[in-house]
Amino acid sequence: MKKLILPFLITAYLVACAAEEPASTTVDTATEATAGASSEKTYELTGTILGRSPEASTLRIDHQEIGDWMGAMTMTFPVRDAQFDTLPPDGASITATVHVSDGGDYWVTDVTEAGQELEPEADEGASEDEATSAEGDELSI
Repeated sequence: MKKLILPFLITAYLVACAAEEPASTTVDTATEATAGASSEKTYELTGTILGRSPEASTLRIDHQEIGDWMGAMTMTFPVRDAQFDTLPPDGASITATVHVSDGGDYWVTDVTEAGQELEPEADEGASEDEATSAEGDELSI
């Protein structure tokens, strides 16, 4: 009878340990899944394009301070969601959106020439003081 008790206890112990292992694995997997889910922050960038590498899809930008993420400096930024032939030329003052992931990856989107989106389309035939309507009525601006 003593010969049967020891193997039974060892088997019971191993079964109990094996039953607890999946629960801890499940917790670890959930933690890893939560840790793996990344969020991203965005910041407004103001700077000047100093150079570009269309092959690497990057712009070298001399930028001002970027929010609470980075001080003013010159660095290379990967560009996403843009065709290089539509980007402002080297030497242009620009604004862009910087995206920063939790993992430390960063890139820019929405690269536009500074002030470009703020300039209204001007009617070359009318001055600011003498804008007229289609009927010829004088408008005040």
